[in-house]
Formats: sequence, structure tokens, C-alpha cells
Amino acid sequence: MAPQAEIEAPLVSIITVNYNNAAVTIDLLKSIARNSYRNVEVIIVDNASREDASADFKAVYPEVKIIRSATNLGFSGE
Repeated sequence: MAPQAEIEAPLVSIITVNYNNAAVTIDLLKSIARNSYRNVEVIIVDNASREDASADFKAVYPEVKIIRSATNLGFSGE
């Protein structure tokens, strides 16, 4: 059996929605950052929040990918 370091870990994608609640999303990013699993991508879909918190998100989790929507499409984007 190969040592753990030699086994390629699959990519895990975490996608979350933000709407005018940057503090909760920042808490989520802090929690993800404490995780020991390293092959993670985090995507935030911002549904037309009044304030652009992208800089705040990146300050906590620099690798985060942010998609800002011009309109609030709801949780499922319908």
C-alpha cells in the first residue's frame, strides 16, 4: 500500500451562495481553511448583494473563486 502522501487526493468543490450576509460566509471560509484536507476549491455565488465583499472573502481564503450575479437568482438560480 502506498504511503498517504503518495496517494492523489481527489478535488473537492464547495459551492455556497451569499446574499447580503458576508459575515456568515466569512465564518464558513474560516472553517474550511482549518480543514486538513488540502485539495479543495471554494466557489461563492453572490446573488446581487448590496455590498461587494469579495475583498473580505479573499482576505480570509485567497484561493476562493467568486461569481457575482447582477440579479438575485435564488438558491437554485431559477
